[in-house]
Amino acid sequence: MKGQSIENIAVKDLVLWTENPRDPIDPDSRDEDILEKAIIDVDGHWQLAKLVQQMGDYYMLSDLPTVVYKDDKPVVYDGNRRMILAKLRLGYLKHDTIDTDVLPFVDSIIACNVCSEAVALKNIEQKHLNSGSWSSLQRDYFHHIHLNRERTTFLKFEQATNLISQHSKSLDQGFVKKEIITESKLKQIGFEFEGNQLKSIHSEEEANQILNSLVDLIVSKRITTRGPLRGKPYDALSDELKDTIDKNKGKAYQGFKYESQQGDVHPPKKPRQTRKVRSKKPTFLANELVLVPGALNNLAIDIKDLYAHWYTNKDQYSEEFPSIIRMSLRLLSEKCASDNNMRLNDLINTHFDNAKKKLSADEKTTLHAQSVTKSTIVSLLQIGAHGGSYTQANNIDQAIAISLIIGQILMLSHGK
Repeated sequence: MKGQSIENIAVKDLVLWTENPRDPIDPDSRDEDILEKAIIDVDGHWQLAKLVQQMGDYYMLSDLPTVVYKDDKPVVYDGNRRMILAKLRLGYLKHDTIDTDVLPFVDSIIACNVCSEAVALKNIEQKHLNSGSWSSLQRDYFHHIHLNRERTTFLKFEQATNLISQHSKSLDQGFVKKEIITESKLKQIGFEFEGNQLKSIHSEEEANQILNSLVDLIVSKRITTRGPLRGKPYDALSDELKDTIDKNKGKAYQGFKYESQQGDVHPPKKPRQTRKVRSKKPTFLANELVLVPGALNNLAIDIKDLYAHWYTNKDQYSEEFPSIIRMSLRLLSEKCASDNNMRLNDLINTHFDNAKKKLSADEKTTLHAQSVTKSTIVSLLQIGAHGGSYTQANNIDQAIAISLIIGQILMLSHGK
């Protein structure tokens, strides 16, 4: 598309944005402020912990961040979640709820899709329209703030009352925007906008009663997309409130101050406490190692328990402890071979290919990254056992990779 180019930009130079449609895009914003909003995550849109789990061992490079130069600064318009993780991983940002050890490696220079602002905004709008990730209110904010479109009645109603954001789960829906909070439907119950000011033919007390009742009707699902009162806010109100509306017809519209009902039974959503992003214990041998009862099964369980204990209490042990785990994997493999009257090499050659097919894509990538293959695994199991390289024997990541394929071999050989 015209107006786009791929450029390599230093991660530390990228300026973050909240990607909240109601927030301005500011080239002078502080990354620390954006991170804090992401951690608090009031609306649940950031979900950094979930993104870390999705990434696994490798940083996602499939989607380039969309960048626009504003005041000669590269501002990230789309891809801010991944850029926050990159800045954390590289040490440009810090937060005590984020364990940076779990974050995947990322280069300090990253390829970006550099666009004109018009192209970037169009891309963002299309992305969220296609995915449905923005609510009706968020779309209206984006169109007004970033595309300079007129406020919709829905947006003006929110800015006058804050009712939609207070009851977002129930009110921030397409049918509410299109069938209830419209110019004509508000007129039916005695409300209209003069510019951006909400006015009413009712007294302030009456106006508040009608609006609060309307909200309760939607929240309690008496007005739904399937019921007989769909798109009929006037009909849904109590007879008493309908009498009030009829009585006041013909009166002049006047401004009023909206106040939510006392002791609001549907309070606004409070910020969620962000779950701390911790290192996820890597799979060792297999998530579920189901073997026939016997000595091999008992040994495998003991070795899994040994690894779990070390992982939880690793600070209490020396840096050489992983070599014990690697040697235990060799013992387990040789026991499996012995049960089958095979040499270790023969066991590996017989089962390696089929065992590898049972691994997930991430697990196969782990094997590749740690150079664990059919031709290398036996020598890797023997490292450190006969005066070899104890430094390599202490490589716990490689030991975990070895365990993944050994776990599948055990299940092929001794599985129930």
